[in-house]
Amino acid sequence: NKMSKNLTMLSYDLMKVKTESDASMAQTAIASAMGGEAEAMKRYGVMLNQATLQQALYSLGIDRTVSSLNAAEKAQLTYYHIMTTTAGQHGYYAKTLMSPANALNIVRTQFTLLARQIGNVFIPILMQLLPVVIAITEM
Repeated sequence: NKMSKNLTMLSYDLMKVKTESDASMAQTAIASAMGGEAEAMKRYGVMLNQATLQQALYSLGIDRTVSSLNAAEKAQLTYYHIMTTTAGQHGYYAKTLMSPANALNIVRTQFTLLARQIGNVFIPILMQLLPVVIAITEM
């Protein structure tokens, strides 16, 4: 739970550092990285290749190879490496939260979430009405 919250906060920090309009690119990159995709975080200055992950293991005092780790251990190592590599960017979004650009971003995100919720309500209704509308138009 804490890891997920930290990665979500990091995605907003990375969004602000890269001056992106929303956090979805950073969230996608982080999700890809946590799934083992090494290229995903290069845009944000995080190298997740075998050598950097091995160095992270050694810095933790763990004398094992990355290839000997199971999936959960690799995910924890990837999380550790992402968080330590981006340490200078942590909290950037919070520091600039009250800026006009961030306020507009928050409003835009809220409207997007509202639109999704409205869509979730109307899609089932629409799916029930479509067969009736199709039948009527075919007469």
